Amino acid sequence: MAFRRSDFDVLRVVCTVSIFLFHCFCIFAVSNFYISNAQTSPVLAVLIYLMLIWMLPVFFIISGRVTYQALGRTPAWEMVKTRFLRYMVPFLVGVFSFCAIIVYLTRVFYHQYSGSLLSFYVNEYFHGLYGFGGNFSFLGNHLWYLFYLFSFTVVLLLFFWLVPWRGKKEKALKALSIFQKPGALFLLSIPVILTTQVNFIDPNVLGRDGTGGWNVLTHFVFFSLGVLFAYDVRFDEIIDRHWKVSAVLAVPLLATYAWLLTDIPHYESVLSWLKAILLGLTAFTTFIAIFGFSHRYITRAPRHIAAFNEAVLPFYILHFPIVIIYGFFIVQLDLGLFLKLGLVIALSFVTIIACYLVIRRVRVLRFLFGMKPLKKKDAEGEI
Repeated sequence: MAFRRSDFDVLRVVCTVSIFLFHCFCIFAVSNFYISNAQTSPVLAVLIYLMLIWMLPVFFIISGRVTYQALGRTPAWEMVKTRFLRYMVPFLVGVFSFCAIIVYLTRVFYHQYSGSLLSFYVNEYFHGLYGFGGNFSFLGNHLWYLFYLFSFTVVLLLFFWLVPWRGKKEKALKALSIFQKPGALFLLSIPVILTTQVNFIDPNVLGRDGTGGWNVLTHFVFFSLGVLFAYDVRFDEIIDRHWKVSAVLAVPLLATYAWLLTDIPHYESVLSWLKAILLGLTAFTTFIAIFGFSHRYITRAPRHIAAFNEAVLPFYILHFPIVIIYGFFIVQLDLGLFLKLGLVIALSFVTIIACYLVIRRVRVLRFLFGMKPLKKKDAEGEI
């Protein structure tokens, strides 16, 4: 299997843009979001929950696959160093800079603070943890994704270092042959379901699902599935055989989930284990359908896809603070809901792209936003 896949490159871009739209929608769909419009749309509310079903799972599965593929090409210490520079540097930069702006605007918007940004940063930002009654955004708001990716990579490296796996791949592949049987692939939805159940058992710690709608354990399961799919390349063929069935199953599951969400009290009355099964199966069938469809139909890299992929990380890092800043001012305008939404989307997108065009040409900014060093041939005209 090729180390670089066109379908993964396209899916990264699609997921990144979807997450951007998701956060724009949240302002007009969730009444207690960081910034929230006075009027919210129930249609957008259902839409964002449906988006949560597949966006982060697809991201983490791709990351797991790419991470495992890199194991055979890069020494462990070099991988840790590379991933730290790519993920943790922008994470730390964000935590100590624009994440403070996000928290500040949130506190001002909900009349919990009335001073200046500088005063808030010096006197309030480092008091307590955001999400637990305080202000310090220890998970970086949306940047938790980068922290998780780095942490999961370290866990994976420790696992392969501690477990003597190198001479036993043949036995492992023989055991994994069970998944070649028709329908056996869906057994892999079980860990997704079990970890989703933690949301309801321990909603305040391990089961906190504020990180993209899933808890940390389920995110790790998605990442691990990506590793598994890369470990045994037969999974590509298995997914190809099952994606149409998965798509057929995903439609009624998504419809059922959407129907339940239209009446939240009704949804809350559903037994927790039934909700875990519904969420787990819906997510699993949906991302299997997505991966199978993209593998089947995206066989060539679209034009400029490499450039789009280079922009994915800085776009992701920039999008949330910019959306919140524009949202803070636009929701206060006397305009219709969807006109405000359109303004937030359009102004935020243009601003993000403008910032990226500067970042990609400045060496120090490339470093701070997790981008690879500027190549010599690209340095001409560098700002």
